[in-house]
Amino acid sequence: MRSGSSFLGQLLAFQPDTFYWYEPIWSYHGVFYFLGKYVCVGNNTCGDFGNEKIELVNNQLYNIYSCNLGSTKAALTNSVSPYHSGVNWKPYLNCLGKNQSVSFCLTVMEDVCKRSKHRATKIVRLTVDNLEYVLENRPNLKAIHLIRDPRAIINSRIATKWYNLSDSEQTVKSEARELCSRIKYDLIKGEKLKQKYPQRFAFVMYEDLKTDLNSKIEMLHSYFGIDKSVVKSKLKNIKDMLQMDHKVNRTQGDYTNWWRFQLNLRTLNIIHSVCGNVLSCLGYRMFSDESDLKNVSKKAFIFKKELLISNLNESQFYDFKTSHNQRHYRREIDIIPKQGYKITEHKYLLI
Repeated sequence: MRSGSSFLGQLLAFQPDTFYWYEPIWSYHGVFYFLGKYVCVGNNTCGDFGNEKIELVNNQLYNIYSCNLGSTKAALTNSVSPYHSGVNWKPYLNCLGKNQSVSFCLTVMEDVCKRSKHRATKIVRLTVDNLEYVLENRPNLKAIHLIRDPRAIINSRIATKWYNLSDSEQTVKSEARELCSRIKYDLIKGEKLKQKYPQRFAFVMYEDLKTDLNSKIEMLHSYFGIDKSVVKSKLKNIKDMLQMDHKVNRTQGDYTNWWRFQLNLRTLNIIHSVCGNVLSCLGYRMFSDESDLKNVSKKAFIFKKELLISNLNESQFYDFKTSHNQRHYRREIDIIPKQGYKITEHKYLLI
């Protein structure tokens, strides 16, 4: 959450020929799922729910991509999904306005879905290993995993009122540990997905996207096979989405550097203490003092070639081994506990 995923989802999917479903995993009440069968809930406690729950999630995603929407009622959050998924959901809202049932109105949406050229979802509640089911069973599906500087994410979580994250040392350290543990996990699992599906899975860096946005969006449209003629009209109609960016540009430089003017050095050092190897691995620069931090002429990121959007269509494999101690990843069950969780009677607890 707060990685820029809603922004990217709108850029790619808010168009007439795309059926878009915002956060289809929202209603399952888990912060995220990992290792195929574990779910972490709001208090940072993770439990073993077996394979049943993740199988339900996988089946719902498969049904969405197949436009079998009549059976996806459990995946719909009425107060969220239709209102954040674009104008294509108007028929559903009109149907509800006629006092029809949710199940019936979803069948109405099946025609909208089937007529669309593209079907897309925006999900923040799955680790990348959980993407394998739909990648394996939908051979025409492509997935990108968005990564953003952990410092920018945590800054956004502190600044976002509904997220309710305080900037106390203990809270920030706990949040940073959990976030960077998950990023590490996704990087290692992403390596495997890239090897198995070299032209259907990719990482995208938020800061790379925001560097020459117009050309990067065109590259992403090309990657997903979206008509290039859509790009120009698309970029003319995103004023609301870019409003905050323009405000920040006028006052503090580009949006990717906004966090550098809000995080104090104490909070920054706390994040560095637990996220240093992740930052280094991904090409994010560490800052040693206040003046260095706020000097935006010094870039905060230099990415590996294989992570650039300009190389999306190439089959380059990721290699994060130089920045990770591979002894931590010998057994899958060790990955999360060794990065900040302990296992007790089939429970994971953030420590």
